Amino acid sequence: VQVSTACGRSVAATHGHYLYVNGRLAIAGSVKVGDRLQDAHGAPLDVTKVEVVTKTGLYNPQTLHGDIVVDSVRASTFTKAVEIKMAHALMAPLRMMYNAVGLSATFLDKGADTIMSMLPKGRTEL
Repeated sequence: VQVSTACGRSVAATHGHYLYVNGRLAIAGSVKVGDRLQDAHGAPLDVTKVEVVTKTGLYNPQTLHGDIVVDSVRASTFTKAVEIKMAHALMAPLRMMYNAVGLSATFLDKGADTIMSMLPKGRTEL
């Protein structure tokens, strides 16, 4: 879905990504002409056009608070794939890690090898 505004800003998101619409979170697929999005500072952006587009790539970054600014439009990092409260709860361990030691999930970028290197070595007895 690509949503364009009167001031020339536009944002593309999957149908199920949440945007701030008319002062509350709503999925991008529900946005209609005449609705209002928010800019990075919370100022209203009047929607003038909504269209279905096809783009390459899939992005879903996570933030500590769940909000993000995409192309100058305030959005949420959450999608309808996982209920918002549940997604926020699932991200709690990463927020705690970051708050405790400044560690983010980027240390997992190398996948299983990184995870295995953090586990105790040697024989474990149960």
